[in-house]
This record gives sequence, C-alpha cells and structure tokens, in this order.
Amino acid sequence: MGQAVRLVWGWNRTGTGACPTHAGETTMEGRTSVYCAWTLSLGLVSGLCGCVPQSFKNTSIENRPPAPKEEILETKTTSFFKSEPKREPKLELAMGMLREKKAAHFPDNPEVRYKELDEARKVYQEILAYDSNNVDAQRGLGRVYLGLGDFERAQATYTKAAEKHPKTAAVYADWSVAFSKRNDFKGAVLKINQALELEPENQEYHKMLGINLVCLGQVEQGVEALAKARGRAAAHYYVARLLYRKNQADEARQHLQRSLQANPNLLEAQAFLQDLNAAVQNAAAQPATPQRAPATELHFTSDE
Repeated sequence: MGQAVRLVWGWNRTGTGACPTHAGETTMEGRTSVYCAWTLSLGLVSGLCGCVPQSFKNTSIENRPPAPKEEILETKTTSFFKSEPKREPKLELAMGMLREKKAAHFPDNPEVRYKELDEARKVYQEILAYDSNNVDAQRGLGRVYLGLGDFERAQATYTKAAEKHPKTAAVYADWSVAFSKRNDFKGAVLKINQALELEPENQEYHKMLGINLVCLGQVEQGVEALAKARGRAAAHYYVARLLYRKNQADEARQHLQRSLQANPNLLEAQAFLQDLNAAVQNAAAQPATPQRAPATELHFTSDE
C-alpha cells in the first residue's frame, strides 16, 4: 500500500502538478491533479484494505431489483392419448350377426347353436357396455334371447330399447316376434301396428302383420296385409301354407286355387297344390298321415 502511495505522490511531484519554472508555487491545474491523484489512491487503498463504501454495498447482486421477467408463452399441446378414442361398433355388430347366422345353420345341433348364440350375446353386451344407447346392439341382444328361449330377458331388452328409441320402427317389429313365439298373436299385431305407424310403407312389416293376423284367425285381414307386401297371388300362397301348418288342408287348398287365379304362373303355388292333392289321394287310399308340403321359405318377390 505504501508503495502505491509513493507512486502517486511521486507522480504528483514530478508531473504536471508542479510548475517547473516557478519552484514552490502550485497552480490551479496542479491542485486539480493532486485532488484526482489522492482520490484515486484512496479508492485503491480502500479496495486493497477491504473497505467498501456503503453505497457500493447497497448495490450488491443480491440486493439488486429483479430484472423484468420475459413473458413466456405457454403453448397448449393436445394429447392424443388424453382420452380413449370413440369405438366404432360396426365391426362388432357384424361379428354378432355372423354368430347368429351360424347358429341358424345348426337347428338340429343344440350344442353348436347355443354356443354361437351365447357368443353373440357377449358381443352385443360388450357394445352396450360402452354405448348403452346402441339400438342395433339392443335389437341383436333381444334376438339372441329369443333364440335362447329366454323370453323374459327378451321382453326386458325390447322394453328398454323402446324407451330409448321410441321412434325406431324396427324395435317394435322385433318386439312382435317375442309375442308371436309365445303364440300371443294379439300382442304381436299390436307391436307390428306400432311399427307401421312409424313406417307405413314398409313391406316387410305388412308381411309380418298379415302372418300374425292369419294366426290370430283373421284370415281375410291377413290376406289384405300380405297383398300390400307381396301381391295378392303371393298373399294367398302365404295363407295356404299357414293354414296347412294348422292342419287346415281344405282351407289351404282354397287359397292355393285363389292364388293361381290371380297368377297362374306362380310356380310355388302350383307345386304346393300338386303335393297337397297327392297327399289327399294317398290318405284316401290308405289311412296314413298326409305328407307335409316342402318347407320352402316364404321370401319370394312380388308377382303382380
């Protein structure tokens, strides 16, 4: 430290602070230089001694005011895994219907039939577990219960479906099957009429109505309903088959004749009438049970 003072003092004595021409006199310029030199030396000495003015202490890094924070824009990121994607039940519905069709191919094999129906039940119930309002799954579940002979669960399923989908005609049409399978044709007619109120031009519903009316004993009303769906000739053919299954062979023959009057080229009616006449002739020749007509499906198109 002393060396530093001596360096400054030496600079004052030999520098521009002392006038070389006038020894012992000090000019204004010299006094200013001396003051600057002493200030500089004082600061240097204070720094070496660890003495820091209070004003410098108050401006430490810790006491400095915080710098203004830069505004950070938060970017909202969309997570594709935040919620599970909505499941699309079309494939599952197709699988359930496939199980139903497979079960229908084994009417004489209850082991396979009931197994396939039970698998279809699981499919439909799984769909309803995440989409309780799915009307196709509700209808499918109702059909499965009917196939399993569980009419109580079928009734409950269709009741719930009708409450959630009161404007869906197919629900009432399916529901009518639950009544007709229990020979409650009056209840079946009621449900089919509800379906027709929603879809009055649906030919399939008119066919279902006609069949249930014939089974209820209202044959002519049944013919008229069937005629709207398949034509008059086909309607009489339908009625003939239904009456024959009820062991009313004579009435069945009459409707076959009326069918051929409406359309002489209806092959199904021709074949059925021939089989029926042959069965009557065989019965007259020897007492035996008449041979039943071939169990053909009643799904031909309109003949008119």
